[in-house]
Amino acid sequence: MTFSPAHITALATYPVKGLTAHPLQTTTVEAGAEFPLDRAYAIENGPCGFDPAAPQHISKSKFLALVRYEDCVPIVL
Repeated sequence: MTFSPAHITALATYPVKGLTAHPLQTTTVEAGAEFPLDRAYAIENGPCGFDPAAPQHISKSKFLALVRYEDCVPIVL
């Protein structure tokens, strides 16, 4: 199997899960690590049941997402 070299055309991170992307000019990534600051924060949409003493995955439906509130977001062209 032959692979062609990858070509990156854009970099972006979503510092707050479900909100707008933040374009990056450069970043440093490490093998096996998360993309820097990607989804580092989230806005809880009502009590989600997070337990800091026993953290575990919580469904994205428990958090704010702009896609569900498009009428509240101005469109900028």
